[in-house]
Amino acid sequence: MKKSVGTGKKALILRFSIPYLLLLFVPLSMGLLTYNKSVALLGKEIETANISMLEQSKNMLDARMNEIAQIVRELKENPKIVHLQQLHKVMEGSSVYHVVETTTSLYHYSLSNNFIMDYFIVLKNSGVVLNERTAYPLQEFYNFYQFGQLTAEEWQNDYLNRFYNNAYLPTVTMVSEGKEHSVIPVIQTLGQPNNIQGAIMILLDSSKVESLLRDLHTGEGGFAYIADDNGHIITAYPHNNREYKLADALLSGERGSFETEIAGQNMVVTYNKSPKFKWTHVVAQPAQIVKENMYSYKRWTQTVMVVSLLLGAAGAILMAYRNSRPVKRLIQTIGERIGVEQSPVHDAFGMIQAGLTKLIDNNDVLHRTNAGLVERMREQASFLRFSLYERLLKGQIRSREQLDVLLQHAEVGITGDLYTVVIFDLHHYGQGLGMSTDAMKEMDVKKIAVKETIALAYGKQAHLHENEDQQIVFIVTAEGSGGDLRRQLAELLSRIQTGLISKFRLKTVIAVGDMADSLMDLPRCYEQAKQALTGHVWELDNQILWYESLPKDMLSYFYPADQEIKLINFAKAGDKEEIRNMLEELHRVNFETRQLPFYMIQMLIYDMWGTVLKLFEQVDILQDTVAEHIRLLGKEVRSVEDALHHYHAIYLYYEHVCDEMNSKKKSSNDRLIQEIKLYLDNEFKNTDLSLTLLSEKFMISEAYLSQFFKEQLGINFSDYLESRRLGYACKKLLATRQTINQISLDAGYNSANSFFKAFKRVHGMSPTEFRKHAAIASRKSFTP
Repeated sequence: MKKSVGTGKKALILRFSIPYLLLLFVPLSMGLLTYNKSVALLGKEIETANISMLEQSKNMLDARMNEIAQIVRELKENPKIVHLQQLHKVMEGSSVYHVVETTTSLYHYSLSNNFIMDYFIVLKNSGVVLNERTAYPLQEFYNFYQFGQLTAEEWQNDYLNRFYNNAYLPTVTMVSEGKEHSVIPVIQTLGQPNNIQGAIMILLDSSKVESLLRDLHTGEGGFAYIADDNGHIITAYPHNNREYKLADALLSGERGSFETEIAGQNMVVTYNKSPKFKWTHVVAQPAQIVKENMYSYKRWTQTVMVVSLLLGAAGAILMAYRNSRPVKRLIQTIGERIGVEQSPVHDAFGMIQAGLTKLIDNNDVLHRTNAGLVERMREQASFLRFSLYERLLKGQIRSREQLDVLLQHAEVGITGDLYTVVIFDLHHYGQGLGMSTDAMKEMDVKKIAVKETIALAYGKQAHLHENEDQQIVFIVTAEGSGGDLRRQLAELLSRIQTGLISKFRLKTVIAVGDMADSLMDLPRCYEQAKQALTGHVWELDNQILWYESLPKDMLSYFYPADQEIKLINFAKAGDKEEIRNMLEELHRVNFETRQLPFYMIQMLIYDMWGTVLKLFEQVDILQDTVAEHIRLLGKEVRSVEDALHHYHAIYLYYEHVCDEMNSKKKSSNDRLIQEIKLYLDNEFKNTDLSLTLLSEKFMISEAYLSQFFKEQLGINFSDYLESRRLGYACKKLLATRQTINQISLDAGYNSANSFFKAFKRVHGMSPTEFRKHAAIASRKSFTP
C-alpha cells in the first residue's frame, strides 16, 4: 500500500510539472531568437534607459516632495498651530497647556517618510520653536541647532524674516549636539508677506536625496546633481563635485541626452526636468562606460539565461509539488467527508468530479428543504409591510428617521416627489358584521381583483393596504411637481375602473386625498380621502371622489381622533415641525376651507383644549412652566377672534412641550452615549464585539444604534472600534516585545491577517515596519 501511494504521489507531481517546464522553455527559446538583435539595438537603447532611470529617480523624489508638501499643508492648517502663532506668551499660564497639547498631537513624520530628518514650527510672536517632542525658546533652539556659519541674527533674517512658500533651500551643514548633518531646509512661512507669524521648517536628510543620485551609474569621473529653477544646486554626487554645473542653454526641453567635453573628458550627459518643482536632474557619464555596458550586458544575459533555466526547472518541480498538495488534501477530504470511494491518484480529477456531483446533489436536497423556510420568510415580510402601512396611515410614526428605519427593516421603498392616498371602497359586497362565509370569500376574491388591476395599470411596484373597513388603500407616488399630475392620476384611476368593470364586472367608488410632498403627510392624505368618501353625495357607482371638490359649507369641523393621537405623539417626540404642519393644516381646513358656523368653531376649540389636557396628563412637565401657555383654558370663546387667540395659545403650549421633551431627550442621549463609550473602552478587546452585540446590550435596534452613534460622535461604530483597537496595538508595539500575532489577539482581532490589513490601511505601513521605524527614531532621539 505504501509503495502504491508513493508511486501515485510522484505521478501527480510529474503531471503538474510538465506544463511548467513547457512554459519555461517557450520564453527561453524566444529569448535566444531575439538575443542577437537586442545586443545590436542596445546602443540605441542606452540613451532611453538613462532617461528612464533618471525619470524614475525624478518620480521617486517628486513623490517624496509631494508627501512633504502635504505635511506642510497639514501643519500650516493645523488649528492648534494657527491658534499658537497668534499668541505672544505661550510659555505662561494656560497657554503652556496649549503648547503641550500641540506638541503631543504632532505626528513623527520621519516614521512614514525617511527623507525627513526633523521638523520644527517657529512661532515668531512668542519666540518659541516646537515639534512633536518638545518646545524650545528661540535662542536656546539656535544654540542647540546651528546652521552653517550663520549667526543667530543671520539665521533669523534668512529663515524667519523672509516669506517662503514651500521653498527648498540649497544643502547646508547643520550642527546638533556636536554632530554635523547635511540637510536640505524646506521653509513654509506662516502668515502673510506683510505679516509674518513664523515658519514651518522641515529638514531633509541630504544623504537620502544623494542616494538617488548615487544609484545612477556615473562611473569614474562622472557626476550627478539636482538644481532648482534659480540655478542653485540643491544636492550633488559626489558631494564635493559642484563645479561642473552645466549652462542652462545646453539643457533645453523637458528631457534629453547629448555628448560633450567636460574638464578634458568626453562625457554623455542625460537630463530630465520636473515640471511641478521646476528642478533639473542631470547625470554625466564617461563615454567609454557606455560601450563597456554593451559587452557587460552580453555576458550578463548569457549567464542569466543559463541560471534561469536551472532555477526555472527547480522552481517548476517545487511549484508542481506545492500545487499537488491541495489536490491530495482535497481528494482525502472528499473521501472522508462526502464518502466518495477512493480511486488511484492518476484519476484524481475523476474522483474530484464524483465528489462535486455528490455535493451538488446534496445541495439540491438542502435547497428543497429550505424552500419552506423561504416561503415563511416571505409571509413574515408581508406582515411587516402590513404593520408598516397601518402605522404610517394612522400617523403612529413619530419622525422621518424612525420611518426610514422601518422602511429598511420591511424592505419597502417608497420614493417620489409627491404622494397621495387613494381608497377603493367595496361597499356593494357587505361590511363587517353579518357577512356569511361565502360573502367573505367573495370579498377576498374582489380584493385580489382590485390589487391585480391596480398593479397592472400602475406599471411599477404598487403600495397597497387593506384597512378595517374592507377597503383597499393605494399609496400613490409621482415624480415632478404640480402641473398636470392630477390629470395623470385621474387617467390612471379611470383605467383601473375600466379594467375592473370589463374584466371582473366589479363596481367600486374611489376617494382621493390631496397631494403631499412628504411621506410624513400621508396620514393627512388618508384622512382627506376618508372625508371625501363620507363627505360627498354619491350619485352613481364608479365615481372618483376628490377631497378638493368637497363642499365648502360643511356643518362639521375637521378634527378626527387619529389627528388628536398624532398631535400627542409628535409632541411627546419633540417634533415641532410636524406639530406646526398639523396645526396649520387644521387651521386651513377649519378656518379657511370650511365655512363653519360659530358654534362649531367653539366646539373645535374646546375639543382641542381637551387634547391639551390629555397631553398634560401624559408628560412630566412642571405645572408652573406651562401656566402661561394654558391661561386661556378657562376663558369662554365668544367670537372668532377669541377662537384664534385660543388656537394660538394651544400652538404655544405644544411648542413648549416639544422644547421640554427635546431637552430631556438630549440629556438622555448624552447619558446613553457616555455609557456606550465606557462599555466600548472596556470591551474593545473582545473579538466578538459587534454592532449586534452592542444593540443587544443596550436593547436598541442595530439600524437606530448605528445612526445614533454617528450623530452623537461624528464617526461610524466600526471606525471608532478600529481606532480604539489600533491605538492599543500601537502602544503595545512601542512598549513591549510581544509578537504581532499576540498583539493582534490582545487588541480584539480574530486573526493577525485582519490586523495587518487594518493597520496598513490606517498607518500606511505594516506593524513590523511601524515598530522598526519607532525604534530607529527612539535611538536617534536619545543618542548622546
